[in-house]
Amino acid sequence: MMRLSILTLAGKCLLLAGLLFAEDKVKLEGIKCPVAGDKAAKAENAVEYKAGKVYFCCGKCPKEFAANKKKYATKANHQLVATGQATQFTCPFTGGEIDEDTRITVAGANIAFCCENCKAKAGKVKDAEQVELLFNDKAYEKAGFKVIALGVKATHFGSIESLGDARACADLFDANRQKIDGIIVTLPNFGDERAIANALRWANLKVPVLIHAFPI
Repeated sequence: MMRLSILTLAGKCLLLAGLLFAEDKVKLEGIKCPVAGDKAAKAENAVEYKAGKVYFCCGKCPKEFAANKKKYATKANHQLVATGQATQFTCPFTGGEIDEDTRITVAGANIAFCCENCKAKAGKVKDAEQVELLFNDKAYEKAGFKVIALGVKATHFGSIESLGDARACADLFDANRQKIDGIIVTLPNFGDERAIANALRWANLKVPVLIHAFPI
């Protein structure tokens, strides 16, 4: 599985590792609110969760979610995967290396297993039961789903603007170098390129870097 890191600059910078998307690239089509269930999730109603973001249908649902995170954890975990924010590294049942030939789609989220036996186990249940089986907190952790990102408290809103921010970014990359096969730098606006360049140089990952820039 190709694993990428994305550096996004939009005045400020957001660093994400794994097969992830910048916030404006998160796939919300067909995504439902984890609290309301049947209502469409909206970009403006988002809260941070496990280094990613969970999206809701209205301004009230995030409050319910915050008060009962354990109750909605499975649906929130599933949404992180379905929106392309989290990358799977291991089997949700055994924690073993995944076999891409076993990959299936569960309510819009792709997930793979270590073997055909585990795939068959997942196939014994359907719909909500299947989501619960594969995306509960224990399975999510065993599957190695990760959204590796600078938190909003690590730097100013998780941005990379200064030498200190660049060092924090480089340290994060260095600690996760075995999980990163490439880097995408997205530049909606220009201005903080030096900090990004320093982060990449100090991390010294020796992986391909794709520069994605928008015209002014």
